[in-house]
Amino acid sequence: MPIDIEFPFLDMIESGEIPVVDRRQLHYLTRGVHQAAEMLKADIRQMIEVSVYWCGARPVVVLHTPVNRVDLSKLEQWFGMEVRPASPTEISALCGTHIYGSPPAGQSYQMPIFIDDDLMHQPFVWAAAGDPAVWVALTPENLVRVSGGYVVEIKRPNYLQMVEQFRSRSS
Repeated sequence: MPIDIEFPFLDMIESGEIPVVDRRQLHYLTRGVHQAAEMLKADIRQMIEVSVYWCGARPVVVLHTPVNRVDLSKLEQWFGMEVRPASPTEISALCGTHIYGSPPAGQSYQMPIFIDDDLMHQPFVWAAAGDPAVWVALTPENLVRVSGGYVVEIKRPNYLQMVEQFRSRSS
């Protein structure tokens, strides 16, 4: 007897509630956004990484490009409490999926969602659809609409960005 697993985000896509630019079923499960980007032949800046953090006793989701690291001090400042990353087990329980297939919306537990403003500069972004082998591309505007997330500047500067800024000032 097959096990019936629910994937609310994927169900919303299949019902047409979420318009997608592209949908791809990969031949095997991916182990994170970097491997998925390689298999999709996508720019890593277009990939959505789903990170879950505990702000005190409240979980929050941050959707960000893997190029950016989340600035936890901003979350601490906004919520006024200590922040820690959720464990893989906690992420699976809160999102209702495998950690490498966490969707940007439709989690099993309702959580506030923050969206890295860098994702808004892409023509479309790739997200896991609740299954590490199913990926969908959607516009940033539809990402905001379906997730109910808040677009914020949440990244901390990384080395590549600092080098890029230095080069642009030098030219």
